Amino acid sequence: MKTLLLGLVATALSGCMAGAGYSYTTGLLHGAASSSSSVPSPVPSGAATGPAYAPGEDQHWFSSDDYLVAPINKYGEQVQRTRVAKMIEPPAAGSKGEARFLVANGSDLWTGNFFQSRAGGPADLIVNALAFCHETSSFRTETGGPRSKQESRNGEWFFGAITDTSDAYKGRISVGSHSCPIDAVRVPIR
Repeated sequence: MKTLLLGLVATALSGCMAGAGYSYTTGLLHGAASSSSSVPSPVPSGAATGPAYAPGEDQHWFSSDDYLVAPINKYGEQVQRTRVAKMIEPPAAGSKGEARFLVANGSDLWTGNFFQSRAGGPADLIVNALAFCHETSSFRTETGGPRSKQESRNGEWFFGAITDTSDAYKGRISVGSHSCPIDAVRVPIR
């Protein structure tokens, strides 16, 4: 048994499993001095550790040409779900005020229900003001907005009136019936 264990350890340290058809790595760099006791860092020193934003993107990964869009609201709902989109045809007299959008999920949508928006600030967060809340963020208990560009652009954003700000000191407000982290709130640009 002792010989078997020593053989397994020696095989692992050699960096391969003989005859298995695949290799096993110990994490040591080939050609590195075995007496070196320092382990290379996976992140280069001085590298940024926060989220990466492209030039012109805000804290929710929105650019100035991004819109939040929804089909025309036929049911008078107080809270709507919107999605991120790019305008590909502006509204015109012949389109009844509707514009054509390419939605982040790849669908094509003609709608007059579209908004440009910006991240909300303290002055924007008042009862009865209109706001958008990132859906996935509203279900999390920790405060914070979307965690990635993918999550921001492909998730839905609720749109409705701010109904309660009494938990703002905790980092949350209510948009419609949804409790939203303040960092996940956008407001329409008027």
